[in-house]
Amino acid sequence: MLRTSALFLSAALLLPAQTSGTVEGVVVNRVTGVGIGGVAVVLYTRQAIQYETTTDESGRFRATGMRPGSYEVRYEKLQFKQFREDPVSLYRIEAGPNGVRLRLEMTPLVTVRGRVLNGDGKPALRAQVRMGSFFAFVDARGEFEFDRMEPGSYTLMAEPGPSPPSESRIEPVRTSFPEGVVVRGDKDLSGYEIRLQSVPMHRVRGVVRDETGRPVLASLRLLEVVQRERQVTVDPRSEYFAVVGPEQGDGLLQASTTSAEDGTFVFPSVPSGEWRIAVDAVMRRGEARVSIAQSDIDALQIGVSVPAIFNMNVTVDWGGAPPAASLSLLGRTLLVPDRAMRLENLRPGRYRVMPSAVQGYYPISARLGRREVLGQSVDLDSGSPELRIVYKAANGNVSGTASARSTIILLPKQVPAFGRIARCDSGGGFSISSVAPGEYYVSAFEGFDASYLTDPDLLRKIAAAGAGVTVATGPVAAPELTALKWPE
Repeated sequence: MLRTSALFLSAALLLPAQTSGTVEGVVVNRVTGVGIGGVAVVLYTRQAIQYETTTDESGRFRATGMRPGSYEVRYEKLQFKQFREDPVSLYRIEAGPNGVRLRLEMTPLVTVRGRVLNGDGKPALRAQVRMGSFFAFVDARGEFEFDRMEPGSYTLMAEPGPSPPSESRIEPVRTSFPEGVVVRGDKDLSGYEIRLQSVPMHRVRGVVRDETGRPVLASLRLLEVVQRERQVTVDPRSEYFAVVGPEQGDGLLQASTTSAEDGTFVFPSVPSGEWRIAVDAVMRRGEARVSIAQSDIDALQIGVSVPAIFNMNVTVDWGGAPPAASLSLLGRTLLVPDRAMRLENLRPGRYRVMPSAVQGYYPISARLGRREVLGQSVDLDSGSPELRIVYKAANGNVSGTASARSTIILLPKQVPAFGRIARCDSGGGFSISSVAPGEYYVSAFEGFDASYLTDPDLLRKIAAAGAGVTVATGPVAAPELTALKWPE
């Protein structure tokens, strides 16, 4: 039986039937497709007109006597998350017997449990566990719990708690569960056990000085240098996504410390490997890279200086008349009035040089002086040369069929490159225009969220299950696609 608010009833009484509208709909689990009962549904306008109702056991709801207008919808239930669209959909309610029909989706949230043990099999007290961007601490039994996890593929990692210095210099380190944890959303997960590994540790000791050689009080962060897989950068407002890598980059924070008044600092326990030390002082920055094998480092000198704000000249070759569009570059959004631009007030640092694709064009080159840097991360400062970008017209078209309203992912096989996101129409058809030439995987997904594309496991799944297409110029017909679900 539906529950309605007093406001809902009073609005229905005040408006004659012929001047009011109706909304009917269903709220479903976006993983299983099954209707969800007990969901609180609110339909509202920006003029503060509001109607409330609740779904029945099958997930269906109905609102009557609604004043005509443009409505947004909000729906809530414990252990579920509303699947939000960008931009937010507005539903036009008209007077009359023909109401609006809605199909709303919610993402199920599940609980993941496990435990962390030391090398001797005892609970790892004060350990912290990371799952994606979420954190949890273990209890006295070494157990942990994440209680609101969305479907996806996650890396599960345990960080040992602080321990007293060991004369043997063998200490527990950050340890990952050997496999990715796949949360499907259909049930809670448990039984994950991480046994912390122990490795030899080394000391890194040094001093921080400014431009004049004087010691500096500063904060220091120790970051592991890791080899990253190919990465995807997603703009939820765009149909394009950039694919870059693989390359070296910063891993998780290993440790942090502060230098003393005489500028000295020490990291007492550092495993073997490649590391970057980032230094922040008042108005000054610096860094050092160190390689640790089998011995301590005791005389590291790190200099810091005031970053000099700089400008950079950029020339763009469109191969013809520039398009009426905006271009994203080095974290800036620029209008494209002509072939010459100037990026002003940049701070020295590391930047990814991946100019955005624009409708009908894609970048084929980005040269920093004589060096090709398209898709690469580079250090830029006041001494960096001019950046020259070359675009080329994209004239390919990929079309085909899949399930109605499913999401189509066009993933390039080569890097750096741009992929595409499209939606099937009500008949299951899709057409993606202005596609750059190259080799692609094309896949269809139901209930897809663009943020999933940052998951390396999903990229591997698309490569394994997607159909291959070759794009040159003109139309390409993709094979008929069966919509998949992620994760499954």
